[in-house]
Order: sequence, then structure tokens, then C-alpha cells
Amino acid sequence: MLELLVNFSVFSVVAFIVAAVWMLAERDSGRRPNLSQQRSEAELQRYGATITSGGMFQRCLIGGAVIGLVLLVLTHSIVFAIVPFVIGLIRALTYPGRVKKKYFRQFEDDFAECLDIWTRCLQSGLSFQQAIDTASKDLSGPASNEMSILMNDIRLGDVDGALWRLHERMPLADVRYAVLGVITCRQTGGKMSEVMGNISGAIRERQAMRERINAITSMGRTEAYIMAAMPFAIGFMMYLLEPTNISLLLGTVIGVVGTLVAILWESIGLVIIWKIVD
Repeated sequence: MLELLVNFSVFSVVAFIVAAVWMLAERDSGRRPNLSQQRSEAELQRYGATITSGGMFQRCLIGGAVIGLVLLVLTHSIVFAIVPFVIGLIRALTYPGRVKKKYFRQFEDDFAECLDIWTRCLQSGLSFQQAIDTASKDLSGPASNEMSILMNDIRLGDVDGALWRLHERMPLADVRYAVLGVITCRQTGGKMSEVMGNISGAIRERQAMRERINAITSMGRTEAYIMAAMPFAIGFMMYLLEPTNISLLLGTVIGVVGTLVAILWESIGLVIIWKIVD
């Protein structure tokens, strides 16, 4: 009982310190506007994120603390209680990157359709600006959003600059090919509809090849996930069944060192498997 109270007190103090530091930082940012933070939040809003970085941090902090307290009551171990807290912090810190990656993936999936719309509009006699405006209305999600931004940028008068700024916002190889094709046709007088059709076909072939590769390597990725989860699942079950034996890994110096070494080698093995599959 005394050990449980000590562990509970330690974990409560850690959670309180983190929450206090976050509240102070949030209060200071309210007095002195953080331009970098404002740009980050504006970028998340452009990516369609419904939660800001601060809101995600608070949710992960509270969720990790609650789950950690439940595990502390069940296992009486501070180690198991800290794990969900750390996982919550990691998810909060990686949240902007995950939102950005999802936005880029959705845009890349719809970009071939966007080029098809450009091609059909140009073949029907519409101008390039009208083709972009049509794509922004017919598409949805990130592709529609980026086409709307591109159209508003073109209205300022610099078409080539607006296209390069599209590539700066979406630094993808497909976007670069399309931008170079449009600018080259505008400068040399080539038939833009044929160029856009060829680029769209190449993009679809690459997407089909990527899907086939993902299907071939799906077994390897599944094995990597199972290998990553199995040691933790077995260790948790052994702790529930034989807490005295498994406590040697957490309560002695050589046990802690051995556990850390095992985690290190497990991580190295997962990285090697992931590189092979990739």
C-alpha cells in the first residue's frame, strides 16, 4: 500500500508539473504573440486540421495521465503508468507532421484527376485560368483548396510565379512536372492539353505501380507490426501472471539495463525490416 501511494504521488507530481509548465507557456503566449506558433496554427488550418497543436497537446496530456493512473492502480508500477503518458506526448509532438503528411497524400491522390480536368477544359476551348477555377469547384479536399489558392494567386497577375508558389506549398514531383509543363508551353506556345494529358497518364501509372508494391510488401509490414507489439504484450501478460519474476527486469540495475538493451536491439531490427520492405 505504501509503495502504491509513493508511485501515485510521484506520477501526480510529474503530471502536475507538466500541466503547470504548459499553462504558463500558454499564458505567456497570450501576452506576447508568438508569430511562429501563429504560422504553425494557420498552416494546420490550411491542412484542414480540426484541432490545433495546443488543443492536441492538452488532450494527449489528459488522456495519457488518466490511462497512466488506471494502469498504476492495476499494476502498482510507475513504469507502466509512465508509458501512456510518454506515448501521449509523442503523439502530440508529431501531430502537425501527421496532419501534413495526410494532406499531401490526399492531394497527390487527386492531382491526376485535377490534371484531367485541366486537359478537358483546355480541349473545350477554355483558358488556363478557367480550367483552374473549374478544378477548384469540381474537386474536393486538399486538391480543391490548393486550386482555390492558386486561382487567387493568379488573379494578382503573375501566372508563372503563382505556379512556382504552388510547388513551394506542395513540393511533390508530380506538381513539379506539371508546373514545368505549363510554364514551358506558355513560353514556347506548345499544346498544353496534350502535355497535361501525358503527365496525368504518367502519374496514374506511377500510382498503380505504388499500389502493387504496397500489396507485395504488405506481409512484411504486418510482420514488423507484430514483432513490435509482441514483446510488450508478452511482458505485460507475464507481469500480470508472475509479477515477482518480471519485477526483476524493472527493480534491479541489471534488469533495467537488459531491458533497455533488448528494446534497442528490437528497434534496430524493426528499422532494418522497415528499410528492406521500403
